[in-house]
Amino acid sequence: MAYNLGDLRRARGMSQWDLSMLSGVKLSALQCLEQGRNDIRGARADNVIRIARALGVTAEELIDIDDTDATDR
Repeated sequence: MAYNLGDLRRARGMSQWDLSMLSGVKLSALQCLEQGRNDIRGARADNVIRIARALGVTAEELIDIDDTDATDR
């Protein structure tokens, strides 16, 4: 089963606001990533690392999670 950033966040019981506060990444940036307006692979490295840490995964896993989802479409 493929997951994307939003799926992973919801699986952790977090709102977008929660993830924004925990990671220090702007809410608008998270929304763009979740809505597909921006690709996680093109996001700033420090933001990817912050999001991954807040979700309890590695940056590589986070990128891979979203990459797997994109290939399943």
